[in-house]
Amino acid sequence: MRRLLLIVALLLTRPAVAGGQEGDRVSLGFITGDARAMLVADWNGENRFQPERMYCVASDSSVNWGSVYRATYVLKLNRAHVLYADPMSVLADCGSAPSLHTHAAYCPITAWGVNLFLCSLTAPEAMQCEPSAPDLRSFLRSGAPYNIIQCGPTQFVFIWPTEAAALLHTHTTP
Repeated sequence: MRRLLLIVALLLTRPAVAGGQEGDRVSLGFITGDARAMLVADWNGENRFQPERMYCVASDSSVNWGSVYRATYVLKLNRAHVLYADPMSVLADCGSAPSLHTHAAYCPITAWGVNLFLCSLTAPEAMQCEPSAPDLRSFLRSGAPYNIIQCGPTQFVFIWPTEAAALLHTHTTP
């Protein structure tokens, strides 16, 4: 009964949550407090030329419920030192720490690269929460326990290693 009350309490108070299934484990991710407030404040849903942003997880906490359920809470984020960013990509390094990066505008990719003049916030491909193949490869190389994509002011997707490996096998894009 105590576990049921804890789960119900978490679901009722969830500030930003994303779930996934990792092997035989159900993993939930939450972004809380100051970390969430910073992401909401930094989000700009009106600028189609805004570059992707990256943050490094500076503090998190995980709670396990038996061997089946795990909840990870992101408590603090730091803005990553960005080496390069455009509306379709960001190059920064958080080492083996989890990272969060944004997906906002969609800019068509041509034979000459990303066409920044055609970036759109209203295209069906804009603000997608699905990780790209480069996102997945970068995450798996990092060795981080999870990564996060922000695709709206309060929309977040946590990606776990086993999920990333499975998704990478389904991608047809480079």
